[in-house]
Amino acid sequence: NIINAHYYQSTEIVLRYDGIPAKYIGDAFLYFFSGPEHSLRAVKAAVHSKRVLSENVSIGMHSGPIYLGKLGHPDYAQTDIMGDTVNLASRTEAWAGKTESRVGATESVVTGLEDYLVFGKIEEKAVKGREAICKVHEIRGLKEN
Repeated sequence: NIINAHYYQSTEIVLRYDGIPAKYIGDAFLYFFSGPEHSLRAVKAAVHSKRVLSENVSIGMHSGPIYLGKLGHPDYAQTDIMGDTVNLASRTEAWAGKTESRVGATESVVTGLEDYLVFGKIEEKAVKGREAICKVHEIRGLKEN
């Protein structure tokens, strides 16, 4: 019941910002945003989630192409997302879990949003499975306008 209540709140927040729930994995929730201002909507949903949900929730974000489609045996296939973008978002979530706010995003998410966001720690990290260094940003909140 506790996990379902958590998923209910999480999903409602994502839907409020026009995100698309993809799947629940144990105690993790995978969702994505597409279309106009997808990065800003994703960040707003993340900040909102941290206000409403447990302090122990950590959120990682990356922006890029994904595979969206049915995966698995035809009789049991489910719609899913996968690809390098999903993997890097997961690695960013692991990094974010060690920050004060527990919300992290890659450079591809925050580029162009600097006027909206309050940043904490910013690091350049080597990421497993990638040759290029990845710049990750802790997001502490939204700026008051």
